Amino acid sequence: MGRRDGAAAEDNEIASKQQMMTAGNDPDKARPILVTLENNREYVVQSYVVCIVDLLNQSERLQKWPALPRDGRSTPELVEAVDETADTVRDFRELFEGFFEGYGKRKMTDEELGQLAPEKRREFLRIRERIREADLKTRQFSDTFVFYAPDVNSHGDQTGDVLDRMVGAAAFGLLTGLAEGNPSRGAITVDDGTVIEGTENEPSNFYGPALVMAHEMESKIAEYPRVVLSREAVEFANRKGGFSGDAEVERLLVAVHRSQSSLLCTDADGMTIVDFMGEIFQSIVSTMAPEYAGLGSRAYDFARSEAARFEQEGNVKLSRRYHQLLHYMRPRLSIWGIDPNA
Repeated sequence: MGRRDGAAAEDNEIASKQQMMTAGNDPDKARPILVTLENNREYVVQSYVVCIVDLLNQSERLQKWPALPRDGRSTPELVEAVDETADTVRDFRELFEGFFEGYGKRKMTDEELGQLAPEKRREFLRIRERIREADLKTRQFSDTFVFYAPDVNSHGDQTGDVLDRMVGAAAFGLLTGLAEGNPSRGAITVDDGTVIEGTENEPSNFYGPALVMAHEMESKIAEYPRVVLSREAVEFANRKGGFSGDAEVERLLVAVHRSQSSLLCTDADGMTIVDFMGEIFQSIVSTMAPEYAGLGSRAYDFARSEAARFEQEGNVKLSRRYHQLLHYMRPRLSIWGIDPNA
């Protein structure tokens, strides 16, 4: 590449970044900001939706790994150990990412469509891909996952769809994990962050207040198998407007965003959590493949067995945490057709 071609490419890259930085024209919306340091390193700082999920019980299971056989051949014990640890962690990541992607392709509900006039429904279908644009990234540290995505798309719209999909994926991961005996807990935040670019041998990493807050909430507030939301995430879920500088897109997003908080509820301690056994999520699961039938009852059975196990072992802390989970579950059992006395 000659100097002229290189200069042109650099100019195009700068123009592209500037266009992204100025996307949209709503002064109340958090837009990406390009930060250039004295050492000429550049960081794009913007608002992200971040979900941290910690898979529980993995440390206990890893301690049960058998010693590697001296003859170099696998054993049933080693197969079982890898299945309950490494493969369980892998399955969770694929499940979360798959639900996030699939949920973004869902059709509008009859209730959502009913809020739009016929001409607006056609307009929505035309711009659907625009408002459902999402760039989910995943980082894993041992048995902890960090899922993150900008909440402002390339058009400058802060659609809320990223938060909705993150909540849905967290609900599915939590419910499925409990049903399969693999509990987890987590937190979702909406706050600022940036990506530290990686090298040829090292992937990029996400960093910023959004990550710190999510980690603090997961490790210090969530406690038992549930996913809690930060105040900023709850406020964003309850927003009534200010999503786009485009008047037509704004009107459509306001109508769609009204159902944003339908997968959330208030727990006994006042925290807003993902309502993974609520009526709305049950209706979503009921439309899925037959293999997911009975998730609710299997999750409830596991929670009961863990509560009883820890109580019998005299583990007051973990017994209390699973009883907190049961306290959340029991008022929702009828939604899943579960007899609490069975």
